[in-house]
Amino acid sequence: MTRAIAPQSVEPVMQSGDRRGWRAPLSRWASEPFVHFLLLGAGLFGAYELTQTRHAPLKDRQQMVLERGDVEHLRSGFAAQWRRPPSDSEMQALVDDRLDEEILYREALALGLDRDDTVVRRRLAQKTAFLLQDVASLREPSAEELAAYRSHHALRYVQSPRWSFEHIYFSSASRRDKAERDAVRVLETLSSASARFDVETLGDASLLESHQHDQSETQLRELFGPDFASSIATASAGPVGEWTGPFRSSYGWHLVRLQARADVPRENTGELEGRLRADWGEDQRRALNAQTMARLRARYNIVVNTSSTP
Repeated sequence: MTRAIAPQSVEPVMQSGDRRGWRAPLSRWASEPFVHFLLLGAGLFGAYELTQTRHAPLKDRQQMVLERGDVEHLRSGFAAQWRRPPSDSEMQALVDDRLDEEILYREALALGLDRDDTVVRRRLAQKTAFLLQDVASLREPSAEELAAYRSHHALRYVQSPRWSFEHIYFSSASRRDKAERDAVRVLETLSSASARFDVETLGDASLLESHQHDQSETQLRELFGPDFASSIATASAGPVGEWTGPFRSSYGWHLVRLQARADVPRENTGELEGRLRADWGEDQRRALNAQTMARLRARYNIVVNTSSTP
């Protein structure tokens, strides 16, 4: 005879089977070394976060002082922009922003962010160079020193006539040995009494403006080269308003129509002395800056590795 099984005896067996079903994978998972590593890392991270989020003891905190002058500078800056004084809440916001900026600045320095940014490095170097300028040691030059300085740099202060003219450019780079011949041919055309041309369409394009106004011989030497400057000085003795040339420059050949000539102005003693003093002072600053940099370099053992191998 078959004996019936009570229903309540089945449920414990099924529950026991279920516990064995999920305990076995958990046991295998917990025995993995990788899991131990993750748990250890999570614990360390949690401990670090806990210690970092706690407030540092008062004795270990950095001192940060916003002086009265700094606060007044914030207040006056707001008033200048908005045409009214800031309210209490606005003033507090200005102070908070200033403090946050200082905190972030200090944290950036602590992280060394200033060392990896070319713009920041250059700006800091420029500010330091300005602060190191020994301006206090500059003195007023004597009359003898100014005279000697002018004699040594005579070309800077040469008084010369000035010319205004129009020119047509023929490039030696593009036309090569044809540049001068092309200029001569165009000059013959321009000299014809019946010829009417738009000179802007003749010749070649140039970075030098076709109309030059009130240029000295020194300026012409810098722009066009010494040969061209000498040619203009010679040609200026001729009639005004006629095309002449061609004249050679550092870039090619030019046809020139002189429009105006200003004679050598009478030397203004006051203006000249002012220029001399300013130039003398600038040269003195450069010399002092060079001496300062030499002293700073002496503090360092400088090594420049030019080897291509590591």
